[in-house]
Amino acid sequence: MPSANDCWGIEVGANAVKAIHLKRDGDDISVADFEVIPHKHVLTAPDTDMNETIRVALDQFIAKYEVKKSTVIVSVPGHMAFARFAKLPPVEPKQIPDIVKYEAVQQIPFPIEQVEWDYQVFADPDSPDVEVGIFAMTKERVGPWLENFKQAGIPTHGVMLSPIAVFNALNYDHKLKDLPDGTVLMDIGTQSTELIITERDDVWLRTIPIGGNQFTEALVHSFKLSHSKAEKLKREATSSKYARQIFQAMRPVFVDLVQEVQKSLGYYQSLHRGAELGRLIGLGSTFRLPGLQTFLKQQLQIDVRRLDQFKQIDVTGKQASSFADQALTLAPAYGLALQGLGLESVSCNLLPKDMIRKQMWRAKQPWFAGAAAAALLGVGVAFGATVKSMANDENNPKTAYAKQVMTRAAEQANKLESIKTENPADLAKNMINMFEYNNVSACIVRDIDEAAHAINPQPPIVDGDYPGINQIEPDQRNQVLIDEVVITYESGLGQTSSPSADSEGGSAAEWDAYRPTYAVQLTGSTPNTNAENLLHQHFMKYLKDNADRENRPYVITDVKLNRLRKIPKIAKAGDAEAATEAAFQAPQLNIGSIDEFDDFSDWGDGGGAMAGADAGDYRKYLPKNQLISEGWAFTITWKVALRPPGAKPGDPMPPLPGQEGESTDDSSGDDYGG
Repeated sequence: MPSANDCWGIEVGANAVKAIHLKRDGDDISVADFEVIPHKHVLTAPDTDMNETIRVALDQFIAKYEVKKSTVIVSVPGHMAFARFAKLPPVEPKQIPDIVKYEAVQQIPFPIEQVEWDYQVFADPDSPDVEVGIFAMTKERVGPWLENFKQAGIPTHGVMLSPIAVFNALNYDHKLKDLPDGTVLMDIGTQSTELIITERDDVWLRTIPIGGNQFTEALVHSFKLSHSKAEKLKREATSSKYARQIFQAMRPVFVDLVQEVQKSLGYYQSLHRGAELGRLIGLGSTFRLPGLQTFLKQQLQIDVRRLDQFKQIDVTGKQASSFADQALTLAPAYGLALQGLGLESVSCNLLPKDMIRKQMWRAKQPWFAGAAAAALLGVGVAFGATVKSMANDENNPKTAYAKQVMTRAAEQANKLESIKTENPADLAKNMINMFEYNNVSACIVRDIDEAAHAINPQPPIVDGDYPGINQIEPDQRNQVLIDEVVITYESGLGQTSSPSADSEGGSAAEWDAYRPTYAVQLTGSTPNTNAENLLHQHFMKYLKDNADRENRPYVITDVKLNRLRKIPKIAKAGDAEAATEAAFQAPQLNIGSIDEFDDFSDWGDGGGAMAGADAGDYRKYLPKNQLISEGWAFTITWKVALRPPGAKPGDPMPPLPGQEGESTDDSSGDDYGG
């Protein structure tokens, strides 16, 4: 379990990954390390793979620092998450969670089961009113975001909104709640600006969709530069001899930003009558732009300051100047690390609930082991003296019982040892894997449907237009009629149990030996005179061409046309019932198997091979589909080999049990008969 007095706060920004490592000793905290790793390209730049760029920076970070023994709190940008504030009626404290959940359902613009959410209650001891902040992020966003850290090998113990982290940092560092009036924190990021307003213990957030990227785009259009050159010009604007021209080019963005800030401040003051905002503190590297601080002060009529240093933490030595230079951008990471140390003002954790449960389980495992050990120790003490006294008395009836108890105690002790090394996630993994392949049958049926469409059936056949189908000559119909599909499970090499679960759901060697498969047998018919070509070049070719694809949990193998038989001609096309009755009027023959006949073309008139018969039931040999008056009956077989959990299309698959070295050419198994 990571230390509660040792935490890394990591913020992934659009320009760089920023991190602070704080350690706590009583009431004192110190900076153990800090790091700023710029991205090769700004995440918002055209043609930039955001996740790949993030992982490259995180890989550089983890190569330099050991974080697994520390708590790690990460942030998500404000524009990717959601924050709402609502006033609650005066209620009993125990009722607040239920009311908050109701408010969350009303306030969050997504189904509640599709988001990770948390809340913070803001209560003034001098007022009966209770205000709550609700923070949420969709699961489809938080999952891929955390995957970047997982791929880099960085554990995550908490996820916080970046603007909340900024508030926690400044509230701790500048003691904002002790100030007589309110403070506006303005963090200008690359894609958006986070506006955080705080008065005493209250906090209010708003994300403005204007950030440093808009300033860069203004330079791109004004000076006809590439995005990268415009970004460089913006960063060097302060020292550039063209500072005035740069400022003029960006002035429209300044105006838009100020207007949005004015609207936000006005809205806040309409909600909080009598609110007095005494200062604005600017953060973010964009705040270094020439003239921005003065422009804001003139337009907003408020004291505007830029965050140049922290008061509660500092770095000495060679890195002191670098740390001071990065103060504008390190506030979110600072606030994240404070949460890991338990020094935050607002708690917010959007870490998925299943990850939190796993962390709690790992933390409790040593206690479970200790409790089991204590129980076993108690058993040993209680029975030790008794067993010792009876050990030399073989005739004592209690001796056998005592030995049984000690044997069971030894077994429990062995189980205790296994618990110490056992990963409880393995059992959960095995149970989850039970559902991994619950769609196999449905996918097989879908394969058959798609393969049947691959023979290019005429529109009336696709639409089920029977009069239209009758207008097409039977031997020209691109039609496959399915009579029966049999799916049989085959476990690999005669095994009956699945591979043991590990971090990948079973080792490669275990799965290669196990290799579970399903055998599929499809029987059907087609009136098309060129049945063999229709089945080989279209139906079966589709199965082979799509044997290994993304949306299937298996790989199709060993596709074979096992039987192709001529269907006997019925006297009147489409009148299968009349043909059945005619057949029963003919002399009958005791037939052992349909496979004994190659050509049944003369069945319709009751002659030929059937003449002189004396017993038998012809019904089973007649076509099952009344639209088939003559044609071909066929049997196609194939196997579907399940992928190991986590395997992807294209991954090498071991051969089927008993098929090692055999040809995959389906013609080797064909048995057409006549």
